[in-house]
Amino acid sequence: MAQTPEQIAKAKAAAAKLKAAAAAKKKAEEAAKKKKLSLDENVRQNYPEFVYLLDDPTLFGQEVTDALREAADKGWTVDRFRGAVMDTPYWQNTVASAKQYDAAPDADRKKSEDAARLAIDGVTDLSGIPVDKINSFVKGMARNNVQGDALKKLVYSFAFTEGKSLKADAAALATKDAGDMKAIIKAYGGSATDKEIESYLTGGKKPADIQGIYKEKLKGQYPHLVSQLDAGLTFDDITKDYKSIAANVLETTSESIDFMKPEFMDSIAKRDDKGNTRQMTLGEWTQALKTDTRYGYAKTTQAKQEARAMVASIGKAFGKVR
Repeated sequence: MAQTPEQIAKAKAAAAKLKAAAAAKKKAEEAAKKKKLSLDENVRQNYPEFVYLLDDPTLFGQEVTDALREAADKGWTVDRFRGAVMDTPYWQNTVASAKQYDAAPDADRKKSEDAARLAIDGVTDLSGIPVDKINSFVKGMARNNVQGDALKKLVYSFAFTEGKSLKADAAALATKDAGDMKAIIKAYGGSATDKEIESYLTGGKKPADIQGIYKEKLKGQYPHLVSQLDAGLTFDDITKDYKSIAANVLETTSESIDFMKPEFMDSIAKRDDKGNTRQMTLGEWTQALKTDTRYGYAKTTQAKQEARAMVASIGKAFGKVR
């Protein structure tokens, strides 16, 4: 059905309206773009000390962007603009080191990031974690000038958080810090899971802290050892001679003697009839190894020789001499 003149006129009016709206939108977009360019130019020309705020607006917040725009629109003085920026959450909540990093030339920022990356590499290997995440982490450490123990703590947290199943977590558990912790724990007669070691590393604990923790644990378990522990001896030091004697008597190696087993702990924590706990003398320990069936001395070559000698001696006593 053919359109009436009235319908045609309405259609043309609607099309013209749409065209005008599109043109207005385009004009507004061009104006906004032009305004942004003039904003950048205005800041670079009139507020050079704040040029870095143009680099990444999302980092500094909407309040800073608004202050830049208003300064450009109204021609603020540098002092007024500086005051407006210092009133923003970015300025008030950001530490001095981050502000200094933000305002630094690109070359100086890169130098800071290179130094941070070197320090991070000295803590643990982050291989396997996506490069963009590592770069972002490095930038954060450089921007906030994180160093020393604080850096270690955050690096380990990053490795375990971002490195799960990417080998970075395994690398963190193989670091010198982790190894020293495991060695200290063992030296004080304890044991720790990988999860516990992870918690120590991400919690900012140092090997010296772990030594203190496990030393106090041991003192709580065996009060009669307090004086020796306070004198600087470890669990390994205290049990060393007992372990050596046990290995010799039982004809085995020191490594095979497990002082986590109750029968071996008796050597340094023997409870007497009165309920008091004390260390055995080395002579008492040697006798216990030979007479207490828990140690298996009867299976040793020495015990068998002693048994044969005893039988021969008894036989001789009764006139049975071969």
